[in-house]
Amino acid sequence: MVNACPAAGEWILLLAILTLETRWQSSLPRSGGDRLESRKGRWSSIRITRGAGFGASRIRLPRRESGFELETGRFLPKPRAVASRVFCIADDRPSAETGLRVLLVSLAQHEKTTPTVLYRPGSSPEFAEWCRQWSWLEIVPERPAGGFEWNCKPQALRPLLARGFDEAVWLDSDLMLQTPLARVLDGLPTETLAVTQDSRATNKGEFTLEARTRAWNWPLHRAPMDPINTCLIRVTAAHRPLLTRWEEAMNEPRYVDWARQPVGKRPPYFTSDQDVLMALLGGPEFGSLPLRVLPTGSAVLHCAGLRSFTWSERWRATTQGPAPLVHATTDKPWIVLSPRFGRGRRERLTQLAHELSPYVVAARTLRTRLGQPAPWLEFRTPLGRLLGLLGWASPGLAGGPLTLAASLTSRR
Repeated sequence: MVNACPAAGEWILLLAILTLETRWQSSLPRSGGDRLESRKGRWSSIRITRGAGFGASRIRLPRRESGFELETGRFLPKPRAVASRVFCIADDRPSAETGLRVLLVSLAQHEKTTPTVLYRPGSSPEFAEWCRQWSWLEIVPERPAGGFEWNCKPQALRPLLARGFDEAVWLDSDLMLQTPLARVLDGLPTETLAVTQDSRATNKGEFTLEARTRAWNWPLHRAPMDPINTCLIRVTAAHRPLLTRWEEAMNEPRYVDWARQPVGKRPPYFTSDQDVLMALLGGPEFGSLPLRVLPTGSAVLHCAGLRSFTWSERWRATTQGPAPLVHATTDKPWIVLSPRFGRGRRERLTQLAHELSPYVVAARTLRTRLGQPAPWLEFRTPLGRLLGLLGWASPGLAGGPLTLAASLTSRR
């Protein structure tokens, strides 16, 4: 008969390990902005076996790879806390409130320990009351000083770095998160600027890096690359010169004059602050700045038409797990899928494409937490409902047949 009572030595060892683990855990940073690196901080286990054979019992104790190492009986260095991070959002358009709700709920689900600053002048009382449920959210009821419309990224990011955050991460109001952003942001060098890759469908003509740089009469100092999208930008104190120069370029008369025109009449290189940043990154001042471009498909899904999310990107999004970011790039689905939208043939085709877009498919999982009715998340066409069922509610699979049809049509 196996003795079920552990020896006194095992109890002493067990008590010692628990004491050391408790002391180590209590010494870790507790503030909401601090995190631990996950590269070498995964949980393993310490196993103690009592007895032998079928009557043996085992105890598994969690142990960090940093802390007390049982095998060698020595202490390892404590994990270094990740630099303090803050998310930054700014949008003063009344029509953006629905997208903000989706973004904030996804942040509450995946990044609720990261402080977030939202510049939102003129918020409705209902929206402001709804936002009070989150202690990590700070609402600034005014525009970033010097910014206008969505042309405010450098003006919004610089004050956050001045407040002492080690890194500030801009998020567009029409983004949503599917996973924590640690997967794509943790471990980046301080001098590296992080942005996302734009849809490859835009890498032509006046939309290329070279065209945007030369439009500002700057020589090209960076190798050709796919266009970037600034739905996410990660900056640190090392990027203050870039933020300053970015804001200066946006205040130049040629840019201000074009910014006063309707969006449809602006040339691609003067449409928004994103185009100014891309020109700067291709020019002589910042052509050698280290870049981390988060790829489409595996890191971000852009919803800008049927051909913006290619078959290869859909395959990556399906086989490699959900992309951390989904971006409603052009027409906003809460407008296109509203009951007031047109009912003509063209409008119905547009609605079909949107109700199967990765953004809408992913947002359906959050609809009960948005704090308001969301009729735009309902299927509006029978074919959309059928394709949604066949795609198993997967952002990568649901609209696949439409992408295939659009690709075949464009080759004719």
